[in-house]
Amino acid sequence: MASSRRDFVRTAAGASFAAAAAAGELGDIPKRKLGKTGLEVTIMSLGGARIGNLPDEKPALDVVRRCYDLGVNYFDTAAAGAYGLSQVRYGKALADVNKNIIFGTKTRHRTWAHAELDLNQSLANLKRDWIDLYQVHNVMHQADIDAVFARDGLMEMIEKAKRDGKIRFVGFTGHMDPRVHAKMLQMYDWDTVLMPLSVSDGAHDGFSFEQTVLKPAVDKGVGVITQ
Repeated sequence: MASSRRDFVRTAAGASFAAAAAAGELGDIPKRKLGKTGLEVTIMSLGGARIGNLPDEKPALDVVRRCYDLGVNYFDTAAAGAYGLSQVRYGKALADVNKNIIFGTKTRHRTWAHAELDLNQSLANLKRDWIDLYQVHNVMHQADIDAVFARDGLMEMIEKAKRDGKIRFVGFTGHMDPRVHAKMLQMYDWDTVLMPLSVSDGAHDGFSFEQTVLKPAVDKGVGVITQ
C-alpha cells in the first residue's frame, strides 16, 4: 500500500501499532485506500496463519476479537492448512460484526473445480455471502500463470463468481520472483497485488520487487499489500 520506498518505510512504521495494541494504548489505526477498490483498510492487518496455528481455540478467538476492538478492519486468511482453521475462527469471533470486516482470502488451486470448492468453503467458514478480496495465491513460475489462465482454470471460475456476487475484488500473491509478478500484472485488470518488500529489496538489481513490480502496480491503480 505504498508508492515509493520512502512511503513504504513510513507505512512500515505501523509496526509500532502492534506494541501499542499489546499495551492497550492503541487509538484509531490509520487507514489507506486500497488501490482502485475504494476500500479503506487499516495499515496493519491480522494474518490468518498465526490464528490457525494457535493450539487452543479460545485464545485464538480472543486475539481476533481484540484486534477488531482495537480498530483492525482487514483480516487476511486463505482456505488451506492453518489458514483454513483461521477462517473458521474468524467466522466465530466476528459473527456479530461480520459486515464491518474486509476479508481477504486466497486459493492455491489452479482449476475451476478445485478453486470453486475452496471459495465455497471460505464463504461458509467466514459466514459470508461474498468475499471482499479473492487472491490467486503463491504465483511463482510461468507454469502457474499458464495454469491460472487455462481453459476451465481458476480465472474462469473467478469471473463467474464475480458475476454471481460471490467475489468483489481480485488480486494475486507471490513471494518468489518479481519477474513473474510483472508478467501477471499484464494478464488481467487486477485490483491488488501482494508481495514482499523491505528496505534492502531495492538493492537487488534485476531481481527487486520494488524496481520491477511496485511502480507498474501503482501506475495501474493496483492496491499494493506488503509483508
